[in-house]
Amino acid sequence: MSLIGKLDGNETSLPNRRSMFFLGTSNNSSYLLHSLRLAVVTAVYFGAAKLGLALAFIHANVSPVWPPTGVAIAAVLLFGYRIWPAILLGAFLANFFTPVPVATAAGIALGNTLEALSAGLLLRFLDFQKTFDRARDVFKFSLAALLCTMVSASIGTFSLCPRSTAAEPGPRLPQHRRATRSTRES
Repeated sequence: MSLIGKLDGNETSLPNRRSMFFLGTSNNSSYLLHSLRLAVVTAVYFGAAKLGLALAFIHANVSPVWPPTGVAIAAVLLFGYRIWPAILLGAFLANFFTPVPVATAAGIALGNTLEALSAGLLLRFLDFQKTFDRARDVFKFSLAALLCTMVSASIGTFSLCPRSTAAEPGPRLPQHRRATRSTRES
């Protein structure tokens, strides 16, 4: 029945929001499906981030390989831009459990989220087809992955710098070795 029919008085009572939530309406099932997708993408992103952080050898939150990038870009391509909260939460949780301040973890998470969203936007602009059946689609995807990882790397680096949480270049000596070294030089 149309909204006009409801307003004309043909239907006496409109369902309220609470009853619509508990009924098996299509809006309810799509909400549950989207919530499930968010939870799964968050968990997969977090797991891939833990794998990437296990490869870190200089500092606990700086990894030479970051598998969650692929997870995030694939999620944006498969589920659309509405998946961004899952990427943000997964990235924040992965960095929250490293020895960085909360603001730094939030900045890194923001960079990781913007990376995936910008890759999706760029691929949409380039008329990318998700089937990868054309060589030009593979090239477009490679180009987008190359360009958009710079977004995450730049924001992540700037997030680490203000608090001096980034690893310093060169070998890191334990604190007692630094003190010994400085007393010998003087």
